[in-house]
Amino acid sequence: MGPPRPRERASEDAWGPRAARSADRVGAVEFEAGLSDKGSMVQHTSGLNVYTSLKSLHLGLFAPLLTILFNGGCLPPVASTTGEGGAGATSSSTGATGGEGGQPACRAESTVEAAAPSGNVYYLDPAGNDNGPGTEEAPWRSIEKASNKMVAGDVALLKSGKYVGQVEIRVSGVFGAPITFAAAPGAEPIITALAAAKPHKDLIRIYGSHITLSGLIVENTFPGPGVGIFVNGAQWEPPGAEWVTLDGVEVRGAPGQGILMSGNNNAVLNSRIHDNGEYAQFDHGIYVEGACNVFRNNEVYKNWAFGIHLFGGEEGLAGHNRVERNFVYANGFGAESEAPTEPTSGIVVAWNHPSNVIVENVVCGNAKMGIFVRDGQPNTELTRNVTCYNGDSGLALFDPGAGTVLSENISYNDGLYALETVSGVTSDQNVFYKAGGEPEFLYNKSAVNFDALKAQSGQDKNSAVKDPEFTNVPADGFNPDAAGEYDFCTPLIGALCGG
Repeated sequence: MGPPRPRERASEDAWGPRAARSADRVGAVEFEAGLSDKGSMVQHTSGLNVYTSLKSLHLGLFAPLLTILFNGGCLPPVASTTGEGGAGATSSSTGATGGEGGQPACRAESTVEAAAPSGNVYYLDPAGNDNGPGTEEAPWRSIEKASNKMVAGDVALLKSGKYVGQVEIRVSGVFGAPITFAAAPGAEPIITALAAAKPHKDLIRIYGSHITLSGLIVENTFPGPGVGIFVNGAQWEPPGAEWVTLDGVEVRGAPGQGILMSGNNNAVLNSRIHDNGEYAQFDHGIYVEGACNVFRNNEVYKNWAFGIHLFGGEEGLAGHNRVERNFVYANGFGAESEAPTEPTSGIVVAWNHPSNVIVENVVCGNAKMGIFVRDGQPNTELTRNVTCYNGDSGLALFDPGAGTVLSENISYNDGLYALETVSGVTSDQNVFYKAGGEPEFLYNKSAVNFDALKAQSGQDKNSAVKDPEFTNVPADGFNPDAAGEYDFCTPLIGALCGG
């Protein structure tokens, strides 16, 4: 039999948010993550470590917060604002604020800094009273009341129940002393709204910097193109939110995007983002406009269009993000039903998003592509990712830019093609597998087998066609409802094993 015929290419229209813009401010990624007693939020794949245990946030009688500066962060100054209840402070981190050619100067090393906050601990309860003192015995009712009173280092602990109403957080913490909104130990607070009472339709908007949300459930159910959590960028409303950490949150049911990360130097960690979106092109699990953000250990699934979409808009700085150890699956089927030619994918790197690192993700069962790179974005690093059972292709490098590197990835039983690539990509030490036959490839838009791919591209000399020997991944299909039972541990990628 001859080589397979190239498939018809999906629509190549560019996709941007409702107003395509990008950030013009850069800074350091600061994970102001708390430690918690809450425990794992959900059963997860043992090999992927989608969730790590949350430990309860403590000040005084609680354990100290951690400020973590991680690979991929940038270093600009940031100023804080104040709440009603205390004096403000201005803080700035030291380090570079920009790189060559106007690009952000992201950190090249990892640093862990223990903070010793000395702020107040407040309590919230849906049955509380905003005219009270916010103590455990007399808690406040609303998040906005708390945010208007809190200053750097303060923590608000939310008790179980539904907090009804849109939320805007405009107060800021400072370096090493974020303002934190967290689930009280053992609690399951749900942030929701029945209708939009503000000019916009987003459920939570974060305008301030050095903000942490931990252990909250965010459920945007009222109609309209609203976002679950919108982290403001300077292009929307200066100065833009930076050093915002979403840790152990669950974002579900938004008619628009689950999370719109427009600001820079933020983090989404250990979270579940699922069942968001109603519109074919724009509604993704996580939409990333900004620079130097980190997305780690999240489960992103059953969102309308893309799982994680990096799209920087038409101007300003973006890119230099790190997408790491996420489980991204079953995205794009809503959009596919309404717009069959849309390239609905798990992870997408697109316009004005250079120099991103996509590493050790498991991307399976998405409507078309697993990982999709387009729009000529340079210096994309794709390393040690697993793609499986994606409808069209596992790794689709449709229009990668200069400096794109593909190494140590695994394509397992992906649809038409294991890999779509073009000349100029550096590619090696990858593994491709197709049960019951040979994997197929597309090189410079021509269908080829593995030997022809190597001969024509001059790449993948040390890549192989072989079974990656996962601990527990079916050889006959991917069931998103059983995803928590799969174990992607493989001798080829030790980071996916245990731990």
